[in-house]
Amino acid sequence: MADATEHGNLDEGQVAEQDNYWSTILSDVAASSERVGPSFSKTVLVLGNVTSGKTTLIDKLCEVSKTRVHNLNGMKLDGCSLEYRYIDVKDEDVEDSIAYMDVWVLDGVDYQEQLLQYVLSTEKCLNTLVVIVVDLSQPWEVLESLQRWTEVVRTHLNSLRIPHKEFADMKEAVLKHFQSYNDPEEPQIPLSGESSNSTADPNVALPLDDSVLTHNLGIPIVVVCCKTDLLDQVEKTHGYKSDHIDFIQQHIRRFCLNYGAALVYTAAKDSKNVPLLYKYLVHRAFGLPFRNPAHVVDKDAVFIPSGWDNEKKIEILHNHIQLFDPNSNYSDIIHSQAISKTTAERQDTSAQDDQVFLITQKVTNTSSFTRYGYQ
Repeated sequence: MADATEHGNLDEGQVAEQDNYWSTILSDVAASSERVGPSFSKTVLVLGNVTSGKTTLIDKLCEVSKTRVHNLNGMKLDGCSLEYRYIDVKDEDVEDSIAYMDVWVLDGVDYQEQLLQYVLSTEKCLNTLVVIVVDLSQPWEVLESLQRWTEVVRTHLNSLRIPHKEFADMKEAVLKHFQSYNDPEEPQIPLSGESSNSTADPNVALPLDDSVLTHNLGIPIVVVCCKTDLLDQVEKTHGYKSDHIDFIQQHIRRFCLNYGAALVYTAAKDSKNVPLLYKYLVHRAFGLPFRNPAHVVDKDAVFIPSGWDNEKKIEILHNHIQLFDPNSNYSDIIHSQAISKTTAERQDTSAQDDQVFLITQKVTNTSSFTRYGYQ
C-alpha cells in the first residue's frame, strides 16, 4: 500500500485501479464465504491505533472459536491496510457452524480511513458491530484513541446519508438493548413479601443517567483494552499506584457510558477474557443468550456488558482514589513520562521509624565493638 504522501498524489487512473483492487477482494470474500459456511453472517469492524493489538486479538478469537485461518486466492490477508478474517459461530452441543462473523480490521494509519466505504455501507449498518481496541500498556493514549475512532465512525456514518427514519431506528435499537439489560446475578422475580429494584414489567424501561448514550452512533460498540498483562510493568516504570489504575478505569467506563458501549479487558498473550469476548460478540451480533455477569474486581480482567454500568457504580472507583483529585483531567494524571530506576526503587522502600533506626544502630555498633575486643 502506498504511504500517505504517495496516496495524496494518486491520479484518477490510479484511484480507479485501487477501487477495482478492493472491489475484487470483496468479491473474493463473498465468494469464499459462500463456500466455507452458512450464509447467515454479521460484520465486525475492528478499529484501533497501530500496534494496539488488533490483529493478535482477532487471531486469538479465531483460535478460541476453532476457526481456521482464511485465505483468499491462496494469500492470507495479513498486514494489509484492510485485513479480513471470518469467525465461526458454532453450536456448542454439536460443534457445527451455525453462522459466522465477517471481521474487517482497519489499519491505524489516518489516510486509510477511506477504506471504510468498502466495509460499512448503508445496507450493512444494521448488521455491523464496531470493536475499538486500545493498548493499556500505553494508557496515556487510551482516551485520545477512543475519541479518535468514535469520531471516525461518526464521520463515516454521516457521509452515508442514512435516511432519518432508518437512522432513528438504529439508535433506538442501541438504546433498547442498554435499557433491557438484565444482570444474571440479580433475581428477576422478587420473593414473596420482598421488593425488587428492577421493574416488574420487562416492557417498561428504567430511566437512564444523564451521561448514558449522550453520543448514540446507532451501531453497537465494544471497547477492548488489550495488553492488561503489562499493567504491573506500567505501574513500576511510571510510578503508578492502584489509584492510577482506578482512575484510568473510571475514565474509560464513563466514555463507554456516553456511547452505550461494552468494555472488556483482555490479554491476548494468555487469552485472558478472550473466550468471554467471543461469547459476548456472538451475543451482540446474533442476539444469542448470554449469562456471564459483569466483573470489576480484578484490574486486568474487567468486563462490563452494555447496560450494566451507571454513575453510581463508577462512583465506587471515584471514592477509592486518594492520592489525587479523582475529578482531575485525564492527561494531568496519566502521562507517558517514565520515572527513573532510582525513583522506582525508592518508592518500593518504606521509611523506617526514627526510634527503630536508632535502636538498630546502637545494637549494630555494640556488636562491632565486641567483635573487635572493645567493651
